[in-house]
Amino acid sequence: MRQEVKITGVGVIAACGIGLESFWNGLNSGKSTAKYLPHLEELGLEKAIGCPVENFDASKWIRPEVKLDRFPRHTQLGLAAVEMALKDADISQSEWENLGIVPIVTGTALMDLDHVTKTIQRVHDKGVKAAMPFTTFSYSPIAISESIARFIPSKTRISAVQNACCSGADAICAGAELIASGEAKIAICGGAEAPLILHPMAELTAARLTAPEYESPESAGKPFDVFRELGVIGEGSGYVILESMNSPRPCYATIRGYASGKDLGITPGDGFLWVIENALANARIRPESVDYISTWGPGHFILDISESKALESVFGKWIHSIPAGSIKGTIGHPLGAASAIQLISTAITLKTGLIPPTTNLEFQDPDCPLVLSTQPRLLRPQSAIINCHGIGNNNSTVVLSTG
Repeated sequence: MRQEVKITGVGVIAACGIGLESFWNGLNSGKSTAKYLPHLEELGLEKAIGCPVENFDASKWIRPEVKLDRFPRHTQLGLAAVEMALKDADISQSEWENLGIVPIVTGTALMDLDHVTKTIQRVHDKGVKAAMPFTTFSYSPIAISESIARFIPSKTRISAVQNACCSGADAICAGAELIASGEAKIAICGGAEAPLILHPMAELTAARLTAPEYESPESAGKPFDVFRELGVIGEGSGYVILESMNSPRPCYATIRGYASGKDLGITPGDGFLWVIENALANARIRPESVDYISTWGPGHFILDISESKALESVFGKWIHSIPAGSIKGTIGHPLGAASAIQLISTAITLKTGLIPPTTNLEFQDPDCPLVLSTQPRLLRPQSAIINCHGIGNNNSTVVLSTG
C-alpha cells in the first residue's frame, strides 16, 4: 500500500535570507534583492545583475570538522541547508540507527563551473601538470549529494537530478516516491545552485536569459508586469526532510501529486497545460479545490503569458478567485535550486496561512489575469500547486496540501 508523504523539516538559503525565519521575513518584505555584481564587472561583464546570498558563512551552519575550503559554493550552500533541515526535523541518534538506507537526492542545473573554469585557466597558463585534481570529484552534480552523505549517521544512497530549473522540485518528488513506495523511511532532498560567477553568467547574458542593464537593478525582475523583460539570476539552496505520515513529527505540508513533461514545441511553455492537468489527476483533486497557485513567474516576456494561459485553460472561471503569486521578484531565479526554494515557500504558506507578495508588480499585464498582490495575504490556503519550467523546455507541477 502506498504511503502519504509529508515534509517534516526544511532548510533554506536565498538572497532574501539565510535560514527559515530570515528567509520567510525577507520573502514577505516585498523587497527585491537584485543588484549589480561588481565582481563580474571587474572580469569584463559590465552591469551584470543578480540576486546574491550575502554574508553567507558556511562555518556558522556546518559542523566544525568539515573542511569547507574543499567544497565549491553550491555544495556549501547545500550542506548548510541540509544541516538546517535536519535540525528542524530533530531526528534523534537512536532513530538514525533504525532508519535503514536514507536516500539523498539533489537537483542542480549546472555542474561546478567555478572549479572547471579555474582548472582550465591553470592548464592554459601553466600546462597540464597544473590541473586541479579536486575538480574531478567536485564538478559532477552528484558531488553535492555525495558530500551531504558523508555527514549522515546512517547508510545512504545518493543520486542527482539535472532537469534544468525544475531540478530541485524534481529531486524532492523523486525522494517522495521512495517514501510512498515504502523503499525508504526518510529522504533528504532538495536543490542547490551558485551561478553568479563569470561562467555561466557570461553565457546566460549572451543568450538573453538574464536581465539586461537596468537604471535601478532592484526593479529588473518583474513577474507578470506589463514592462517585464527577462528574469534575474540568483543563487541559493533548499532542502527538505521527507517522511511517511506514520512519522510522529509534525509536518509543513503533504506531497499529494506530481507530473512533469516537455513543451509541445510550438511556443515556449506550451507544456504547462497538460503537466498541470496530469499533476492534479495524480493528486486526485479537482481544479476548483486548489486554494493557491505558486507560479513559476520568472518575469520573462513570453513564459509569464504562457503559464497564465495554461492556468486559465485548466482552472476556467476559478482562475479569477484563486490567489496566485511569484517569489522571483524577491529572490531572483536560482536555476535548479529555484523550484526547491519555491516548493519550500509554498509548504510554509500552507503551514502559516500567509501568501508572500509578488515583488515589483506595478502594472499587471492584462494577458496574465491572475489574482496577484504586492502585499502578503493571510488567506490560509489548504492546497496549492507549484509550477516549474526550465531550459530545455521541461515543465513540472507539484501539488501540496496541509497535513
